[in-house]
Amino acid sequence: MKKLSLAAAALFAAIFLYGQEKVRFIPAWIPQAQFAGFYMAQEKGFYAEEGLDVEILNLSINSSANPLEALAAGEIDICTAQLVQALIARSQGCPCVNILQTSQNNSLLCISHTPVKDVSDLDGLRIARWKSGHGEHADMACREYGVEPKWEYTLNGINLFISKAVDAMIAYRFSEYLQLLFAKGEIPAENVIDFGKVGFNFPEDAVFASEKFYKEHKDAAVKFARASIRGWQYAAAHREETVDVVIRYARESNNSTNHAMQKMMLDEILDSQIDRESGKPTFSHIDMESFALMNQELSAIGLIDKPVNYNDFIK
Repeated sequence: MKKLSLAAAALFAAIFLYGQEKVRFIPAWIPQAQFAGFYMAQEKGFYAEEGLDVEILNLSINSSANPLEALAAGEIDICTAQLVQALIARSQGCPCVNILQTSQNNSLLCISHTPVKDVSDLDGLRIARWKSGHGEHADMACREYGVEPKWEYTLNGINLFISKAVDAMIAYRFSEYLQLLFAKGEIPAENVIDFGKVGFNFPEDAVFASEKFYKEHKDAAVKFARASIRGWQYAAAHREETVDVVIRYARESNNSTNHAMQKMMLDEILDSQIDRESGKPTFSHIDMESFALMNQELSAIGLIDKPVNYNDFIK
């Protein structure tokens, strides 16, 4: 009877998946609450209800893979990445298009051991930042203020900061900032510069499809975006359940974490989705004026040679 039950379940699954469109999806980093909405869309069957068979491919903590490069190589169909990094990649020939904007605000910070009044106080400081990038908003701000920090490139700026080998570090509010809170306790507000509050509040995380996939499977891309929004809305309304799912995904990928950290991260990520004018979460694309300003700022710091066309990139 047990064998018959298993066979029946397999047959039901095969029937259910028949005719569904396969989508290969990879988040930008290891399983964590930063990607909770996608996990919940999978868990609650929102992708399946749209006729999609989504395979979520997770990175490991030691992975050096770049989802945008995998997208360009045709190894995956959809990925997440920060808007600014995808824009840079697009300018360099990566055929990526933005199909969903999951963030409305920037969360990049500079955390110092001593008070810093504004960006001008960063001049000459030894500041840890990631070798992998993710510090473009800091570069924009430093150019605007005419300052030149002494950058210390590292895989993990927290260790350098805690040991006081550097004066300050670049951090994300939803990640390294929380890790520092766990390690050091309270961080004085006067020791933190929020780049989003000094003129560089460009949206962060977004969802990208390869241009080829979008052209050939536009309906699937639209369905993926629609189901993902439902996943994020579910995550916002069921946070404890969502954290439990995130932890399960993390453990299945052999990444250690804890409930408190993932709950705080989820709260920060959901906060980043809130439009500051309406006070409500939104998944609207960046407006053309802000996009043009991003192009301008990235050109000024030498990360793109020519502006990316809004209509070619934003779908």
